[in-house]
Amino acid sequence: MQLSLACNAKKDLILCNAGKSSYSIVLSNKSDQQAAEVLQKNLASASGGAMLPIAYRQLPESIILSNVTPQKSNIYGKIGDGGFAIQVKGGNITITGKGTNGVLNGVYSFLKDVVGIKMLAPEVFLFPPSKIIAIPSDLNIISNPAFSLRDINNNIALNDEYRSWHLLNNMKKNSDWGLLYHTFFKIVPPSVYYKIHPEYFASINGKRIENGQLCLSNAELVNVVVQNLKKMMRDKPKAIFWFVGQEDNNSFCQCAKCKAGYEKYGGISGLLLEFINKVAAHFPDKNIITFAYNRTQAPPTKNIKARNNVIICYAPINASHTFSYSENPNLVKQVKAWKNIAPELMFWDYWVNFSEILMPYPNIYTLQENIKFFKQNGIRYVYEEGINKKGGFLKELKTYLIAELLWNPDIDVEKTITFFTSNYYGNAAPEVVSLMKQLRKNAINSGVALKAGGNKVYLDGYLKPNELNQYDLLLKKAQQRVQISDVYRKRIETLRASIDYYYLLYYKEGKVKLTASEKVERKSRILKVFEAGKIEKVENYKNTSFKTFITGIK
Repeated sequence: MQLSLACNAKKDLILCNAGKSSYSIVLSNKSDQQAAEVLQKNLASASGGAMLPIAYRQLPESIILSNVTPQKSNIYGKIGDGGFAIQVKGGNITITGKGTNGVLNGVYSFLKDVVGIKMLAPEVFLFPPSKIIAIPSDLNIISNPAFSLRDINNNIALNDEYRSWHLLNNMKKNSDWGLLYHTFFKIVPPSVYYKIHPEYFASINGKRIENGQLCLSNAELVNVVVQNLKKMMRDKPKAIFWFVGQEDNNSFCQCAKCKAGYEKYGGISGLLLEFINKVAAHFPDKNIITFAYNRTQAPPTKNIKARNNVIICYAPINASHTFSYSENPNLVKQVKAWKNIAPELMFWDYWVNFSEILMPYPNIYTLQENIKFFKQNGIRYVYEEGINKKGGFLKELKTYLIAELLWNPDIDVEKTITFFTSNYYGNAAPEVVSLMKQLRKNAINSGVALKAGGNKVYLDGYLKPNELNQYDLLLKKAQQRVQISDVYRKRIETLRASIDYYYLLYYKEGKVKLTASEKVERKSRILKVFEAGKIEKVENYKNTSFKTFITGIK
C-alpha cells in the first residue's frame, strides 16, 4: 500500500460554497459514468445542494475522472490495479484510476478523506459540518490496495453501497470469479453420478458414500472434472478464478489407492494437490483454487509442488484468535511450508464465532496483526468470513475496521476505533472502548482459545457471571450517558442484549439469581432488539427457538 498526502498553507480551492459550485465533473470515458454520478450526488449532499454538471470535455474548472495510461509516465508506474491518484493541477482536480474500479475507488476516497463524508454502517453517514468544501491547492494522494481481493462476507459488507464506500470487492459479484468455495459436488453432482459411478466418491469403512468427498485417486474422475469445468467455463468466459474445492466435511476416501497417495505425499493434502494439478494442467490460462482446510490444512511433506496456475486457499478453521496468527507457531510453519509448495496463497480468515451470533468475541485487537501477517507473507487474496445475518456484538465496528485494514494494514487502529466509537456511540464511546479492553483482558486471563465455533469454553472463560457483572456495569453507565439520544441509546441496547442473553441463559441453568424486575428488564430489552430486526437469528438453545427460550423464562 502506498499513500502520500501533501498539503501546505497555500490557498485552498473552493469547490463548493453556499450550495453552489463553478466546477464541472469531466469524464474521459463513458465507463466512468457511475463514478461521476456518485461524486455528483454526494457533493450535492455535503454542500447543501451544489449539483456539478457532468461533461465530456474539459472546462476551466473541472474534476477530471480518467484511467491512467502509460503516456502519463509520471504516475503510471506508481498506481497498481484498483489504485488511484488524486491531485490538484492548475486549478483542476484530477482523479486518476487504474484497472478494476480504480476511478470509482478514487472517487470514494476523495469523498471520504478529502471532502470528509464517512459511512459508518449501512445508512449511517457523517457529513462535514461546513457547507464550504475547500480543497488544498497542492493536494497529492497516491493510494494502492494492500490486497487484490478484499472480500468481507457478512450482512453489512454485502450491502452494495457499503462495499463501494469501503473500497471492498466481492467474489460473487465479480465476473473474474467463476465457481466458488466448496465445489466438488457442483462439478460432480452425486445426484447425477453416484448411482452409475459410485467409485467416483469416497469409500468410508468399505462403502462408497455420496455425502463425503471425491475419490482423489480415481484416474477417470479427473477427465470428468475437466469436461464439466469446460462446460461451466463456456458460460463464464471472462472468469479466470475457479474453485475446485473439497466439500465441507472430513470424510476423505479410505480406499487402498487413496491411502497409498496419502502415504506417498505425507498427508491427504498431497493427494488432493496431485488431483488438482492434473485438472489445472488442462486450463493454463485459468487459476484453479483449492482448499487447505480441516484435514487438508497441513501441507504435504514430500514429493509435490503446485502448478503455477494453482492457488492454495489456506483456511485455518480451528485456529485460536485470542492472539494473532504471527504468535501461532504451527500456523506460521504451515503458511511458510505452503508458500514453498504453491506459487500463490489465498487466506480464508475467520473472525467470528459461528455458534452464537450474540456472543462477545474479543478478537478486535488481533485484527491488524493478522492482516499485516497476510501482507508480510505475500498473500494477495483475502476472504473474511463473518456471519451473514443481522446481529453480532460490535459487528459494525469490526467490519469497519477490517475494511480499513484490507486497504491499508498500517492504519492507526486506536485512532480508527476512537473515531468510529465516538461517532457511532456518541458520549458512550469511552465505556464501549473500556468494555472491549475488559473483554480482551478477561479472555487472555482465562486462557480460553477463541475459535470459530463452540460456546462452552467461553461460558467457562470470560463470560462467567462475575465477568458479566463487569460488562453490565460498563454498559449501564454507557446507556446513562446517551439516554437523551434515541439513536445512540438503541445502539447501546443492542450491545446490552448480548449480555442480557447470557444472564438469562445462566438463570435458566440455575447459575445466577435474578429478581423479578431484573428478569422483566432483561427479557424486555433483548426482545425489543430482536423484534426491531437488529438480531435476525440466534442458534437454538437446546433445540428451542430463541424467542421461545426468552419468553419461556419465568
